[in-house]
Amino acid sequence: MQQNAAPAVQPVWSAPAPEPACRAEISLSPASIRALGDLTDHLPAIGLFLMLLVLSVVMVRVGRVFTARQADRTDAFSVRHGTSVPVPAPFGSPAMAARALAHEETAYWQQLLAAFAAAIEPEGYTFGTDARAKVALPHAVRARAGGAIVKARSRHIAPLRSEAALEDLQLQAAEDGYAGSWADWCQRGAEAAGWYVIRREVNQLPDGAVTT
Repeated sequence: MQQNAAPAVQPVWSAPAPEPACRAEISLSPASIRALGDLTDHLPAIGLFLMLLVLSVVMVRVGRVFTARQADRTDAFSVRHGTSVPVPAPFGSPAMAARALAHEETAYWQQLLAAFAAAIEPEGYTFGTDARAKVALPHAVRARAGGAIVKARSRHIAPLRSEAALEDLQLQAAEDGYAGSWADWCQRGAEAAGWYVIRREVNQLPDGAVTT
């Protein structure tokens, strides 16, 4: 018995499927074109702004580095020579005037206080740091101490003034109360620094000599 062969399957060729269209389509509408033109017009200005911004940041950082290096050099100089080197104040500025005043007034008041202490020493008084031992100077001692302060002040301001002129100045200062005022000013200044006029401790020796 003869069997019939199955018919051969012929391949069916079909046209290639079309590629899917891109979903993200760009619409070139007139409004988009105008926006693109406006952006193009502003690009040079934006670029200039960014360039200036970057330059300013760079300059600030360079300035900080330079200042830090200058401070390091100043510190090194100060350590090397054992002295502090202050940053100069602008000439004629209040800061410069304050520094000049502090420097000169320090030397000036050192001489006045030294003259005050030397004047009350023979009178039986000195300076101490115990506020409870503070005493008031008698009027005569106050006047003499003030005269010594006026003389020291005059020598500091007018070093070429003659001794006769200094004596006349002291006499006049004692008569009009100027000497006593200077004694009060120096005493209050010393107290502000923690030093007070006190009586000296005097010990009488058997042979009649006095020592402190």
